[in-house]
Amino acid sequence: RKSWLVPVQLVAGAVMVGGSDYVEQELGLDGAGADAGAGMNVRGVTAFFFALYFLMATQDIAVDGWALTMLSRKNRGKGPICNSIGQNIGYFLSYVGFLALNDAESSENLWRPLLGLKSRPGVGLVSLGGFVKFMGGVMLVLTVFVGLFKKEVDMTIEGGDCCTISTDCIGGGGANGRSNEDTEALLRPASKDDEDDDDD
Repeated sequence: RKSWLVPVQLVAGAVMVGGSDYVEQELGLDGAGADAGAGMNVRGVTAFFFALYFLMATQDIAVDGWALTMLSRKNRGKGPICNSIGQNIGYFLSYVGFLALNDAESSENLWRPLLGLKSRPGVGLVSLGGFVKFMGGVMLVLTVFVGLFKKEVDMTIEGGDCCTISTDCIGGGGANGRSNEDTEALLRPASKDDEDDDDD
């Protein structure tokens, strides 16, 4: 899963950094004039966002799969909670956060005085291209960090919690000679107490 996650995020980050100026120019948001978007390359912009969304969908699948094997059994239920919190933070930064920093009036009356920046009437603090490029850079840095310092552990081999039931794990027949208690627990018939809990 790491072998999918790292390359996909590196490509997505490179696409965001490399295509940020192109998208801003094609959408007519680079200050070239009000009619700059009249000759927009619709196919080019569509291809950019299609590729980006395809990569993000692939990354989402890889992250979910990795989380299932990376988290222990007792912490596995916290994975969706972390996912939901991260998604909401991302939504806030990319929608409310970007719009607040991109708005020219808010930037002039609030953000620039607050940050001690020079006055630039009619210009937002952050542009679309700059925002996309910055987030792409953040993705590249985080992906390199994950690729270098985070090791993927195959829980079916290490004898820990595993989601994939392998016959090699049963009865201590794994690669390292350990028995996989979690796999055996999954295959063990449900006890009377477990059935009563399910009924509740």
